[in-house]
Amino acid sequence: MRRCCLFLIVAVLLLLSLPAPAQAAETKISGPDTPALVMSGSSISRGQGFLHNYVVLSGDELDHIAATASGEATFRLGLGDCFTEALVYSTYEDHGTPAWIYRRVYGLDLRLMAEALGIDTNRVMSVSVCADDGMSKTLSDAFGFKAARWTYDFSGVQVATVPPILALYETTTETQDLAAGVIPDLPQLGPASPDRVDNVFGYGQTDIREITSCYWVKNVRRLRIGTEAPALTVRDEGGSVTDTSLSSLISRGVWQASFGTVKAQGMPVERLLRDSGVKLPAGHYLRAQGLGSYVDLTAAQLADAFLAWQAADNGSAVKNATPLRLYYGDGLVLADLTGLSVITAAEADLPPVIEPGFTDLDSYGWAKEAVADLSRRGVVKGVSAGRFGPGLNIKRGDFMLMLARAYDLSVEATDSFKDVPAGSYYYDAIATARAMGIAKGEGSLFKPESPITRQEALALLHRTLTLNGQELPAGGSALDGFIDAALVSDWARDATGSLVAAGVIQGSNNAVNPLGLLTRAEMAVILKRALYLQ
Repeated sequence: MRRCCLFLIVAVLLLLSLPAPAQAAETKISGPDTPALVMSGSSISRGQGFLHNYVVLSGDELDHIAATASGEATFRLGLGDCFTEALVYSTYEDHGTPAWIYRRVYGLDLRLMAEALGIDTNRVMSVSVCADDGMSKTLSDAFGFKAARWTYDFSGVQVATVPPILALYETTTETQDLAAGVIPDLPQLGPASPDRVDNVFGYGQTDIREITSCYWVKNVRRLRIGTEAPALTVRDEGGSVTDTSLSSLISRGVWQASFGTVKAQGMPVERLLRDSGVKLPAGHYLRAQGLGSYVDLTAAQLADAFLAWQAADNGSAVKNATPLRLYYGDGLVLADLTGLSVITAAEADLPPVIEPGFTDLDSYGWAKEAVADLSRRGVVKGVSAGRFGPGLNIKRGDFMLMLARAYDLSVEATDSFKDVPAGSYYYDAIATARAMGIAKGEGSLFKPESPITRQEALALLHRTLTLNGQELPAGGSALDGFIDAALVSDWARDATGSLVAAGVIQGSNNAVNPLGLLTRAEMAVILKRALYLQ
């Protein structure tokens, strides 16, 4: 009996001395949270993320702004005191019978918000929005640098200038009484109002007969101020390339992740590839490309790979030279991420290939990288199979098409120049550029088939950059060092000098050659430099 008891005691002691069963590892990645609004723009300098160039608002944050109806909530979110009350907007409509519609609006004053985020609004700046259903709108000169936007009364009198706005409350009144001449009374709005609306982008009129009401966009989820450069290039196994902006990534959802002492926001790499339709076949790797370095990941490693656009280490914000970095396992794998590419096992651990698929660039080594970059972006194409035609002069219509592709120019355009045939491959690009004030032409003609001079190209590029909010230095004395500076036309002098000062154009043999014809190789180099301006 005593032996049995002794045996039981020893057994219990042995069981107590065994290590506890291992607990399942806690998931490092959780989410996603769906953003209610993503605001982006390369000119934002006081926002979130590694480059402080975006802002994400959750549904709760937007609801809190609407519920308090005060600038205190927006100020705490880093948007400044931008909540505005009781602004009245006018529009004219004529569906057989002329009518005026007036809106009383409460919401976010986008000018005040932009200034709080570090944007200089005293210049031509566009605002673009995209809604849940894909509806989009780009408002050129959104802050009225060249032409203010107004609320009008029926008689055409300008009552007050109004900023672009993201409305959270609105009420409308319609009238056909043309003789009244004054704006009718509109009910007041506020947190208790039943007229809560979901992120409605609105703006004023430049003329009493301008129809704007139909183009106010509801359910806005992405809002871009100025330009937004691509944040990531993704190449699939077939070589197809997709450039993705940071706001496009964030709008898909925000995941939380922890890697040791690092807390990050971003998205799983597997989710990004699935959303992009990119697969990693057997025997292939995923190459993550950074600035001057890269790392290759196997299919098994992708489950723990995380694309971060914001991170903090022990509570201190992490710095990065690009909008993205890559984490895996216990920590950082690659800083300054720029691209993801599917590669074969034979390519793994080899230097990244930058050669484009053109065979006629051997004598244009100075342009190879630029052509490759623009080719991957889909900005340039060859003149025939395997040929880029680097020494050929580029036509005016083709250059405008390259600009439209490079900067994603998009605006409603109803007509073009008389010599641009409807249905031609550059018709939409030229019509859009004309509507945005980029393409001036000569009277009613654009001469799309004529070769473009260097100063003509620089003037078009300068207008595009300025319209999209790119900060450029003043030309000043930048042309003084060139022997042919006197040949630069007066209308092109500011643009040429500014782009020289910015480093977009450098000249050759101490000459800027303004009247020379631009070649396709030169076009590629100039566009690439412009796209990478900070």
